[in-house]
Amino acid sequence: MSFALMGSVQVFGNILKNINTPNVGNIGYVLVVGGVYLLLIYLVIMTLFIGMKKVFKEGSEYQFNRAFTWRIIGTSAVLVLSGLGLIVIHEFCLT
Repeated sequence: MSFALMGSVQVFGNILKNINTPNVGNIGYVLVVGGVYLLLIYLVIMTLFIGMKKVFKEGSEYQFNRAFTWRIIGTSAVLVLSGLGLIVIHEFCLT
């Protein structure tokens, strides 16, 4: 699990490395990437926990915390929509 998380942090750092000068469009880009990244990391972690549960306790099922899952999905959606809004503002209003 630690290898998957470290690898994903490396990928996220590589994606954001190309942002040199912060402006509204770049901040929007970071928010969109951050929202998608949050959702993907959550899915990877949940998949790993489900796999570990199946290995260590045969026959039992992993129970998702629905409230926490919806918070992750909502936060990710807010980040992506905010980022898209900033990108639209930068492309159409500030140019």
